[in-house]
Amino acid sequence: MVKISPLAVATALAVATNVDAFVGQRSYLSRTVGKLHMSAYPTSHEDILWTPSIKTGERDEILGPLTKYCEDLYSVTRRKTRTVSCGPINFGSDHPIVRQTMATTDTANVDASIDQIMRCADKGFDLVRITVQGRREANAAAKIREGLFKKGYDIPLCADMHFQPVVAQLV
Repeated sequence: MVKISPLAVATALAVATNVDAFVGQRSYLSRTVGKLHMSAYPTSHEDILWTPSIKTGERDEILGPLTKYCEDLYSVTRRKTRTVSCGPINFGSDHPIVRQTMATTDTANVDASIDQIMRCADKGFDLVRITVQGRREANAAAKIREGLFKKGYDIPLCADMHFQPVVAQLV
């Protein structure tokens, strides 16, 4: 009985289905791409599939013509959105763009976080995001909010958290 490695099976499938490890299916290409193997990394510009240049017309032949991607290149238009309030700040198309930043202090260090957030507010930021990884930071966020109110700062705080629905409800 012949033993076949998983890499050999994957390579055979890729060749049979005309799939390249780095660029996916290559059936639409009219040019050749440098030799690539599943175990190799690109080492030069020839090893990477670049989007064809619009100057040569090849891009339009493969992907179709470019269309207008914005109404005007010289003015900014915001699409209409509803208003959402966060403390004294209103978000949405009828309001100025909100300037926000992220605190870099350890959220559990309440005093350092309060000082940094006050400096951000003094520099003109409208909202500060703080990292909340667990219950300890959620409890610290409440202390930070209380400390900011005591010092006369009502800048909104945003808890930046991931995959912690129970902790999110605490904040």
